[in-house]
Amino acid sequence: MNDDVIWKVQIAQTIPHEKRFAKELIKLFIAQEKEVLRNVKKVKLPKEKKFDIKQSVDVILDDILFDSEKWDIEFVKKMLPFYRSMAIVAGESALAGIDVGVEFNVEDKAVKKFIREKTIKFSGFVNGETSKRLNRIIAPIIEEGGSIEIVREKIQLAVKKVYDSSIRGTASRARLIARTEMVGTANGSQLEGFKQSGVVKYKGWLTSRDLRVRDTHIAAGVRYTRLKGIPLDQPFLVGNAKLSAPGNLISGEKSEIMACRCTLIVAKKRKKGK
Repeated sequence: MNDDVIWKVQIAQTIPHEKRFAKELIKLFIAQEKEVLRNVKKVKLPKEKKFDIKQSVDVILDDILFDSEKWDIEFVKKMLPFYRSMAIVAGESALAGIDVGVEFNVEDKAVKKFIREKTIKFSGFVNGETSKRLNRIIAPIIEEGGSIEIVREKIQLAVKKVYDSSIRGTASRARLIARTEMVGTANGSQLEGFKQSGVVKYKGWLTSRDLRVRDTHIAAGVRYTRLKGIPLDQPFLVGNAKLSAPGNLISGEKSEIMACRCTLIVAKKRKKGK
C-alpha cells in the first residue's frame, strides 16, 4: 500500500473508536459534574452572612472537589474496553499489512501492559486537569467571600463553566481527548504488532500531509521516512519530546501527542550519515 492508503486505513479504523470513546467519556464527565454540584450544595460554609477571611480555602475546596482516586478507578474501568478494542483492530491490521502469517496476540504481556498503562495515564491526566481547572476557578470565589447564598451560586456557575467544554455543545474537550487517546493506542498497538511479526525491525513516521500538521511532526515525517527508519525500540525525537510511536509520549512536551493524526509505518534501516 502507498502512504496515502496507509494513512486513510488508519483514520478509518480510529474514527469509529474516537466517536464511541468520546460518547462514553461525556457520560463520565456528566456524572462527575453532578457529584461536584452535589458537594457544592451540601458543603459546610461559615454560618455568618459573610465569609470569615481566616476560613481555610483548602478545607472548603477539599469538600467540593471530586475524589480523584475514586474517579481514576472509575475512568479506568469504563474506558479500558475502548483501549483494548482499538488495540485489537490496529494490531491485527498491522500484521495483516505485513502478511507474515502471524495473528496479533492482545493477551501478550507487553500488549496488556501497554493498554493498561495507557488507560491509567489517561485517567490520571484528565482527572488531574479537571481538578486543576475547578481549583483555579473556585478558589478566588471563596477568597472573595460574600453572602453564603451568593458564594454558593457563584461556585455552582463556575463548576458548570469548567465542564461546559466537556459535555455541552460540541463537547470539544471530549473529542480532543478521544482523538489523542485512540490514535495513540492505534499506533502503539501497531508497534506491538510489528514486534510480534518477528520480521519488522525498523519503523518510520507518516503524517497526514495536510495544512493541519504541526511543524514538529512535519519534520519527523521528513526525518523518519520509509527509507530512513529507526529500530523499533528506539524513540522518535519530535520537537522537545521522545515518542515510541505517534501519540505515545516517553518524555517531553505533552503537546506533541495532543490530537495527533500521524501514523507509524514499516521502514528500512537508515543508512549511515543520513
